[in-house]
Amino acid sequence: MRTTIRKWGNSLGVRNPSAIAEDVRLHDGAEVDVTVREDQLVIVPLLSLAELVAGITAANHYYSRRRATTPLPVEHSACR
Repeated sequence: MRTTIRKWGNSLGVRNPSAIAEDVRLHDGAEVDVTVREDQLVIVPLLSLAELVAGITAANHYYSRRRATTPLPVEHSACR
């Protein structure tokens, strides 16, 4: 998606379309990591622990995908 760089004080800013911001869970005040990789600007959201936990679903949770007959590793077992 194309956007425009704008002057913001003594800096330059990138306006992110709301559809992209929603896709990567960006919001006003969100922290991001900005780097240059192979001559390209890379902006990566830095999610809080609460945001990471909120993203856990049955589809992406490791233990919910395991078969019930597979024992848990000892370090994760409730019986120690």
